[in-house]
Amino acid sequence: MHWSNVVARHAAYYPDEIALVRGRMNRTFRELDERANRVANGLIAAGPIRGRRVALLAHNALEFAEIVFGAWKAGASVAPVNFRSTSQEIEHYLRFASAEILLVHEAYLESVLPALQVLRLRKVICFGDGPAGGARRPLPAGVEDYEALLAAHPSVLPTVPDLAEADEAFLIFTSGSTGDPKAISSSHRMQTANATCFAYEFGVKGPDNCTGPADATLMLTPLYHLGAMTFMLSHLKVGAKTVILEQPTFDARLCLEAMSRERITCLYTVNRGWLLILSLPDLAAHDLGAARNLILGSESVPLALIERMRKAFPAAHVSNVYGLSESSGCSVLYLRHKDGGKAPSVGKPFANVWVRVVDDEGRDVVVGAVGEIVVKGDQVVSEYYNNPRQTAESFRNGWFHTGDLATVDDEGFITIAGRKKDMYISGGENIYPLEIEECLFQHPKILEAAVLGVADKEWGEVGVAVVAMRSNETMQEADVLAYLNGRVARYKIPKKVVFVDAIPRTTSGKVAKAELRIRLQSGVPLA
Repeated sequence: MHWSNVVARHAAYYPDEIALVRGRMNRTFRELDERANRVANGLIAAGPIRGRRVALLAHNALEFAEIVFGAWKAGASVAPVNFRSTSQEIEHYLRFASAEILLVHEAYLESVLPALQVLRLRKVICFGDGPAGGARRPLPAGVEDYEALLAAHPSVLPTVPDLAEADEAFLIFTSGSTGDPKAISSSHRMQTANATCFAYEFGVKGPDNCTGPADATLMLTPLYHLGAMTFMLSHLKVGAKTVILEQPTFDARLCLEAMSRERITCLYTVNRGWLLILSLPDLAAHDLGAARNLILGSESVPLALIERMRKAFPAAHVSNVYGLSESSGCSVLYLRHKDGGKAPSVGKPFANVWVRVVDDEGRDVVVGAVGEIVVKGDQVVSEYYNNPRQTAESFRNGWFHTGDLATVDDEGFITIAGRKKDMYISGGENIYPLEIEECLFQHPKILEAAVLGVADKEWGEVGVAVVAMRSNETMQEADVLAYLNGRVARYKIPKKVVFVDAIPRTTSGKVAKAELRIRLQSGVPLA
């Protein structure tokens, strides 16, 4: 399936159903389809676009979906850019993607201008939070206004021959938690497999479904990640609603209000997001009865957090998911609600994915042994874009080697043990930080913790625990080490504890261990 057809289908059968919501603004499927058609016609008018790439630099917004579907209708691919990127990084991404057209939110226009001085883009289009998505301020020469572009082109579907499901849908830069970002090319076929599988596994309902109202998902993670895109596309595919927060940064209070106001049925965020939501003092005062699928993941999930979520939302299904950009989203493994007693396992594979846990020779590990997760399936890419070295390292014999360590029990449930590169060796012993982190998370005064190994002349490597406290709570290093004593083996207890206000994270919500390790090794203060 080519995704250019999805919105048009719903516009034909359910034109007045709400597709997108942001604050007091919304788009029906008819409006989304017509505006996406205008985007497509505007892109086509700028010159050859079939098979080319359109770069998109923006936080979550109604226009994000319009531009994605508009580019697809024009036969183009979309290269979303992290809106937190520096000017130098933006230039690198645009050059690497060979982008010819850039659509940018006005909040990030200043960051783009240096790149425009050295790159020859055919067209730069700016949108904002002004009336109907137009920019609120005068634009520099050579930059067009988004709403003016739409007004100048028709709302009819353009004729673009030979659109195919093998066409590239996205060029995505991975989060780069273990080094420089890599890029993956995900096709329309892969996105279809991913979104269809997710909608099937979680029972996402649209207006076609006769068993109750259509579902609604709340976007809390940036749409330049395929994991977030999975939630939007899986809901739009069946005609369900996607709700976007009014500000780009996470706000637990706004999240709670949106859940109640928009009757949110499906919600995903990372561990810290759920911790902030659960910490709101008036959580129980809000009507959250519509919540059906509450999902967390992108990093190892402590059992204590899952238990807190189940207690706060007793009627909802709490699921732990595992996925990667290389699998076109988050549909790889998840712990089904009925298997809750297996938490914090990430469960078993989604319907159309094969998953194994293997040793360094590629053999399946025995029950309880630590190995590396490898995956293959309809939505898994086969290479890194223009990166043969990384491709050779990670894609072997038809399997993608994730770099994530895990164990398998006798029923086939997979439990994450940490990143392969996070394991450290101290005094000849392999130490997996996740075990220690989960223990620290259970302390009532600790909000979150990260454990990593740093070089040591005597031991080879020693553990350092980076700890963030709950509000108005304090501990000393000796208190943390004493708490671990007896709960984990003595050789696993870190040699040092560093206290911080908040643990640094990548843009996908994962703990930025590479950054932490560099700062600890170089003596740069973390606080």
